Amino acid sequence: MSDRRPDANSGSNWPLLVFVSLIVTYVAIILRTSWKLTHAVRDYRPPDYKPSMRADKVRFRSRTGTGLIGWHIAPTEVNISVILCHGVWTNHYEMETRAQGLADRGFGVFVFDFSGSGESGGSTTSLGTRETQDLLGAIDFLETNSEESMFVVLGNSMGGAVGIMAAACDQRIKAVVADSAFATVEDNVPFAFRAITGLPAYPFQTPIVRVSEFIANAKISLLRPVDEIARISPRPVMLIQGSQDQIVDPRDAELLYQAANNPKALWRVENAGHVESFDLDPNAYLDKVDGFFREAVFE
Repeated sequence: MSDRRPDANSGSNWPLLVFVSLIVTYVAIILRTSWKLTHAVRDYRPPDYKPSMRADKVRFRSRTGTGLIGWHIAPTEVNISVILCHGVWTNHYEMETRAQGLADRGFGVFVFDFSGSGESGGSTTSLGTRETQDLLGAIDFLETNSEESMFVVLGNSMGGAVGIMAAACDQRIKAVVADSAFATVEDNVPFAFRAITGLPAYPFQTPIVRVSEFIANAKISLLRPVDEIARISPRPVMLIQGSQDQIVDPRDAELLYQAANNPKALWRVENAGHVESFDLDPNAYLDKVDGFFREAVFE
């Protein structure tokens, strides 16, 4: 029979071990989320992807100096070039079907990979800070290397927010369609975090934004399209928002709409999730965007 006695301190260590485990888990969640938030999936392809775009591949530079890759189709009927901007974590493949659909209707189209995405240079995504400069670089390229002069933007999620912010400071953009765009990054991070993880946003949201800013070397917290959208007027803006969006709060579309000056439009799509309005009815989507751009430029 052993005469060893239980360590008197073993029971008292449990609170400390639990506390350390919670801290480690907390830090791990913040680091993992911040890393995911600032890094695109380079080889992203949409579900059931099939090549659909017949375009010329080009190289150009962002206004930041980063080398970017784009794909261009010249207009055949309408003297309007639609620049399509993809969302965070993806690349230009997200916009390919939309682009080809508009090209088939006679528009010129230009899709490209943002910095840190797809085939473009850069290592991180900044949720719109550098990406706005990428879009302006795309317009610089088209203006110099094509005969096109009427530019409009169709953007998904982050790309929609980028379209708003770029148009607010560049009169060359004649109209914007923003699909599932956020109103502010700082308010959207907790919404998306709760939806994706099931965890409460507090006490994660502020550290996630700050760590993301450190990783991306960009002031992500200053991204507030809701404060910029009024400057687009008198050029028109249309907001598209699915009612079942779990990445961007559907109420953000209303905030953006209220902040915008005329002319403006808000198309709410029932039963559509994040940037899913096109997938539910591609023809209706293209009809809406087609009509909006033609009226914006020619009326």
